[in-house]
Amino acid sequence: MEWTKGVKSTRVGLVQLECPPAPLSMDESLRGVAAMLRRAGTAGCDVACIPECCLPMGLGGDWTKAAVPLPGPVSRVLSKEARRARMYVVGWQIEIDRGAVYNTSFLLDRAGRLAARHRKTHLTVAESRAGFSAGDRLDTFQTDFGRVGIMICYESYFPEIPRCLALQGAQIIFHPLQGDSLAEQWLVKERAHALNNGVVVASAQSHFSGAATAIIDKMGMLIGRDDHKNRRQLIKVDVDLKAEAITHTYAFGRHRERHHALLFAQRRPDLYRALIEPWKGARIEKTRVPPLARKSTAKRKNRA
Repeated sequence: MEWTKGVKSTRVGLVQLECPPAPLSMDESLRGVAAMLRRAGTAGCDVACIPECCLPMGLGGDWTKAAVPLPGPVSRVLSKEARRARMYVVGWQIEIDRGAVYNTSFLLDRAGRLAARHRKTHLTVAESRAGFSAGDRLDTFQTDFGRVGIMICYESYFPEIPRCLALQGAQIIFHPLQGDSLAEQWLVKERAHALNNGVVVASAQSHFSGAATAIIDKMGMLIGRDDHKNRRQLIKVDVDLKAEAITHTYAFGRHRERHHALLFAQRRPDLYRALIEPWKGARIEKTRVPPLARKSTAKRKNRA
């Protein structure tokens, strides 16, 4: 395998935060995130991504209470850091809009202006029960260093999302997340998204868990990650987003191919109808897990 040469590299910064011993206020959390973005700017990053569930940090219970408008108090603080460093920022917040609450990641340009937003389209059971609304768009966004896509935490369990973003020209997909308890599977999943779609995948986590703050190249190779410690970290990697992988095959002669361009050109959408048909399996309401409190009561009765 070899790589074509792009025009220039892009410095990507990923912010990881530590799990605090006690919940932080929104002001405390914003100061911590702003400080990390200043580090990214000082390090010469073209773009910096903050994680999901970091504003505020350590909040338990009802996340909908942290909802604020976008633009609003969160984006104003992050916008100041983007403008100061002349750096793109992939931000995150709980957004309220006309009474609906969304788990939202957004893109600020080098001038600190709101360039785009992505509302989480696939909600966890907990988010649905808490009253979050799901987004209904999968878009990509043009920057001066390349085309960007965003997926938030749980969305990475749906391979259709990175595929749709790649088909719309995404060269890098940012993945802000809270964490993931499936440690070994998480890295396999992220690497598969990158390899199968020919995109760089860049993840930033807020809660030290089995997942990682990491960046993976277009051929699924891990090229940067955190140090496995629960602390504030900035992971920065220079990536050539324009580079393409060239592979060689030897069946029926020797061929030199632009790997991902070939795979996308040979797709057969006419065969993929099952992907757009509703699943006919069990409904989620029939597979509810009983509340923990109910389990504890049952155990006490058994012991009695």
